[in-house]
Amino acid sequence: MDAHEIIGLIEGSGGHIHVREGRLVVGMPKGSITNELRAEIRKNRPELLRKLGDLNCVPIRDLEQMDLAIQIRSEAHGDLWLVSSKKSRDLVTDGNPVYSVQEAILITELPTEVVRLVHAFKRTFGGEGEREEPRHVQQEANAGREERSGYRADGGYRSRES
Repeated sequence: MDAHEIIGLIEGSGGHIHVREGRLVVGMPKGSITNELRAEIRKNRPELLRKLGDLNCVPIRDLEQMDLAIQIRSEAHGDLWLVSSKKSRDLVTDGNPVYSVQEAILITELPTEVVRLVHAFKRTFGGEGEREEPRHVQQEANAGREERSGYRADGGYRSRES
C-alpha cells in the first residue's frame, strides 16, 4: 500500500489525515482503524508527510527515506544543500556544500566557528563527513589495551617488569 492508497482508504472510511506540527494526525470513525492500517501508516510515514504537506515539519531523520535535495540559503553560512541519498547528491552541481542527513545531524553539534570551517572546506574540496573519535581518545584507548595485554600499539611486546 502506498501513501495515495492510505489517504484514499482513510477518507473513504469517513476519516481524515493531515499534518500538524510535523506529526501525522489521523481521525477515523470509532473501531474502523485496523492494526494493518496502523502498520501501513507507520511504514509510509515519510511519504505521507511529503504528500500531505509541510516539509518544514518533517523530522530530519525521516528525510533519509525520501529521495530529495533541499537547497538552504543562509546569510551566516551561504548556500548549501541537504540531500537524502547518493543519487540526490549527484544531482547537485552548483559547487555549494552538500550534506547528507547524517552529516547535518553531526554538524549541528559543532560550535559555529567549526561549522564555518567545515562549510569552507566542503566548498573547496567537497567530500563526505563522518563522526570519528578524536585521536587523543583513540590513543588513550590504545594505551589502556597495551597496559592490560602487554602488547604495544606498534605490535611489539613489552614485559610486565619494564
